Amino acid sequence: MNNNLTSLGYQALTPDYGYYLAKLPQNLFDELKNSINKIKSSNDNEKKYLYTLQIQHAYKIPINNQFKDYVKQIAGEYEKCSNVPLTNFNEREFDETWVNFLGKNEYNPLHKHRGIYSFVVWCKIPYTLEEESKYAKNDNPTIGDFVFYYPTMRNGRMVIGRKSIGVDSGAEGYMVLFPASLNHAVYPHYSTSEYRISMAGNIR
Repeated sequence: MNNNLTSLGYQALTPDYGYYLAKLPQNLFDELKNSINKIKSSNDNEKKYLYTLQIQHAYKIPINNQFKDYVKQIAGEYEKCSNVPLTNFNEREFDETWVNFLGKNEYNPLHKHRGIYSFVVWCKIPYTLEEESKYAKNDNPTIGDFVFYYPTMRNGRMVIGRKSIGVDSGAEGYMVLFPASLNHAVYPHYSTSEYRISMAGNIR
């Protein structure tokens, strides 16, 4: 098991905010994978997700109310642990959700989302950290990682903190939820030509 994923629940980045790791119930993950398989076998270009211009293969994907309720539940758990005002999620809606297919050498550069919370589900990660480590160099230690960048105080100075989540095949079916304004990036993988597949969305 990936060491980053052995401790589920709230993970603090600063005294005020952090992120929340959860494992999807199997029935929700199975439905999500079925939806992704339909996208993979379809040539319907209308499903292209145009807001993710930096990724060549990104498509809209529907989610049902059961999935939405689960994400709202996790967001509620996040708020119980972080230093933020509680949200009435009955008044909140979901933006469009989308699925990303990242090929070998492809990456998602530093960015943030719109809304109050964002979430990412790792659906298919076709490599292990051990396989990827063979391609690591001293100046590139974050191969395949999902990385948060955030302002924080250190020794009385404002600095940019970095938290890497080492994502590999052991992360399939896990979800991370975080404030939508939190900058993050996805680093490329090199050990296989298979797609790394993830689903993302926002609560606004």
